[in-house]
Amino acid sequence: QDIQKLQEICGKEYFAEAALLKDYDNEWDGEADIWHSEVDNISYDGWFRAFQKRHIPNDLVYINDDTQLEELTKYKMLVYPHPTILTEKRVALLTAYAEQGGTIVIGCRAGYKDLNGICYMMPMPGYAAELCGTEVEEFTFLSPYDQKQQVKLHDISVSAPCFNDVLSVTNGEVIGTFESNYYSGKPAASHKALGKGNVYYFGAAFAEDTAMAFIDLAGICTPLQLNSYMDMPENIELAIRGDAIFLLNYDEETKEINCTGSFQDLITGRIFSDYIQIPAYDAVVLKKMNS
Repeated sequence: QDIQKLQEICGKEYFAEAALLKDYDNEWDGEADIWHSEVDNISYDGWFRAFQKRHIPNDLVYINDDTQLEELTKYKMLVYPHPTILTEKRVALLTAYAEQGGTIVIGCRAGYKDLNGICYMMPMPGYAAELCGTEVEEFTFLSPYDQKQQVKLHDISVSAPCFNDVLSVTNGEVIGTFESNYYSGKPAASHKALGKGNVYYFGAAFAEDTAMAFIDLAGICTPLQLNSYMDMPENIELAIRGDAIFLLNYDEETKEINCTGSFQDLITGRIFSDYIQIPAYDAVVLKKMNS
């Protein structure tokens, strides 16, 4: 019965502001390279949490050497956490994406292997060095005996867990430096303006707080200016299809969300004004009513 009430939005495209990139080659590489898999696990978890808590709908997109630019340009931001294997064709695709106005964020251990898992005979991050405007001077795994690593990113301190790339910025700018261990004060994060877009390289894995900092740098916000209409807590998930707003409550308690204007729940027909009420472990599908 609920599905019947949602017929008008069935088939509507899921709206996403950002995409987390993955590919088959790096998935199989991560199964054998334990350093790769460890940073991947940390970073995909960190980015998922950050996007969820900031209410930024996102897609998980698989790319390969045949991926077309048009498949990516609908996203304002691409996050490619640790593409250890990175080909010339994929770098060219990412370059074109940035040049037309997109933002790319790449993490440590990027671009130093070919499709066979063999290291390129060139400085890390391989073919992505020109894209990112930086090279890797040295790198180190963080052992349990090392100091907890933080990066001073502009005016805030963010986590830099698991593995660190010390950067040598070539034709970009340094935007972050390591705060501890023997390479304290050395470049940890870079930014390069490319065409109409931006490319960021971060020399570590991405914890939740780090991912949130890069979301802020990229200027990515909750879509449809929903933050100006409703005050959503972190444990409410947001999804958008067409002009329908899905709010999912993952808490064991009923949530009341302050709102401006009136919204109708397409499932129950209830009209909410001033606040939206969502029972525990339940959801509403809203449309904003004309004022």
